[in-house]
Amino acid sequence: LALCEAIAGALEEFATPATRGLLIDANCGYSARGAIEFVDRLRAATSYGVEVLEQPVPREDWEGLKAVTEAMAERGIIVIADESCRSV
Repeated sequence: LALCEAIAGALEEFATPATRGLLIDANCGYSARGAIEFVDRLRAATSYGVEVLEQPVPREDWEGLKAVTEAMAERGIIVIADESCRSV
């Protein structure tokens, strides 16, 4: 919660009205539940929207990635899983 408040405070102070939304790069730092809670708290704490959530869970956590992707889709947020990609 403290991290969400710090981010929200910085956004309110430094972001401009032209700012459309946020791209949050979580760098595999959350569990599925933690990522969803973080985004919900951040959205509640600031007037700036989250548009993209990048790699919210560890790259091997396919079930967690699915859960976060489904939850974010309900919120209109795109999930990117760049760390999970290993070949073309």
